[in-house]
Amino acid sequence: MIICNIIRVIKMKKIFKRIWAYLLIIVMFSNTTNVFAGKEENVNNTDLIKGFSFDLPGIYPVTPDDSAWKEIGFEEQLELTCVPDEIAKNSSTEQLVQWVLNYPFLIDMFAFDDFEDAINHFKFTNNAFRYLDEKEDFLKCLLNEYKATDIYSNVAEEEKKENDLLLDEYIKELFMLECFSLYSEKMSEDDYLDLRKEILTRENFRKMFYPEWCASNVIPDTIDEITGNNANEIVNATSTTGFVVTGSSHTMYFDGAGTTTTIPGNYYLYGTYAPCEKYVSGDFSATVYSEIDSDFMTLHPTFVKQGHATKKYNCHSYAWISANTNNQFWMNDPTNYINSSYFSHISHNGSCASGDRIVIYTNDSSVPAHSAISNTNGSNMTAISSVISKLGCQGLYITTLTDLMLLYSSDSGNYYEVYR
Repeated sequence: MIICNIIRVIKMKKIFKRIWAYLLIIVMFSNTTNVFAGKEENVNNTDLIKGFSFDLPGIYPVTPDDSAWKEIGFEEQLELTCVPDEIAKNSSTEQLVQWVLNYPFLIDMFAFDDFEDAINHFKFTNNAFRYLDEKEDFLKCLLNEYKATDIYSNVAEEEKKENDLLLDEYIKELFMLECFSLYSEKMSEDDYLDLRKEILTRENFRKMFYPEWCASNVIPDTIDEITGNNANEIVNATSTTGFVVTGSSHTMYFDGAGTTTTIPGNYYLYGTYAPCEKYVSGDFSATVYSEIDSDFMTLHPTFVKQGHATKKYNCHSYAWISANTNNQFWMNDPTNYINSSYFSHISHNGSCASGDRIVIYTNDSSVPAHSAISNTNGSNMTAISSVISKLGCQGLYITTLTDLMLLYSSDSGNYYEVYR
């Protein structure tokens, strides 16, 4: 299964320094202050990059390959992998593309329900992302890079060698395709037709000879959108207690994580209802979710796993419908529950008690970006030392609220509200 190969990329770090791959092109306000500005560097962390310069685009001072990675916290990891503002500002388009494509935190894309949310987070944590969109030729450069990732002609040979670089390039390809879809309106007509032709050529070849390498296995909605095809598949299913069906079962798409078959409906709770999807089929296999979990914990050693990666339920469903790993509902917006008479607002960026719901918002949206449950009492973000949360298609984890806010950070800024 191709998602297994995707996640396996993150393990394949033995030949090359971990080169991660996901690309983004989004505008970040020019006056946005770097999240790490003014922080005093720890002496040990400074030693990690002593003598290192950012002169080689795409080569970062510390990656998950390094033993030091596990010795530093999430915030320090973000700090050490943030391309300095001056370097990013003065980099060429080609150089910025390399910084972005090789950003070590690629896997964090899978912690978000929506690809664009992941993009907003990445542009907040790395200056290279926000400067790339200022380049007038960034889509042309990206298209050239995509056409250069011609992995299918060497698939047979590379599979035998289990070459790390092949999987790295495949990850880059998937990320670039997501970006082309997101920013298609900025592409010239000629470039878009060129892209469509390239995609169809690759997909048709792979379906005949190497079907496991088709990009449509992982991002079918994106391929459908660009090429004009339709991959939806309908199956029958039934409803369950508390859940009222509102439509036929259908295919639910996940950015970078394939699909599931779900039933749309409303879940009635707290005297009201919230739209959600009930899982039917298509979750990760045990082999795949084990690799996903292993790779995520390698990247985030401070996160403590409580449940394995799954596409059956998400953060909002866990926090508001059922705090159980047997949960089978995916809910995109818990606002109806939040506004019900059952819950009271406790604080804004303030105190909470164990069991309180913590809802993270970005400053540019009224729709909750993430939900979590507090495990400890605390007077502010720093004091709230333990929260439990389902991270998109990733697993269920306990971490600090500080690290959770960093994971779901955005260029527009974010904040949290507490409900009880």
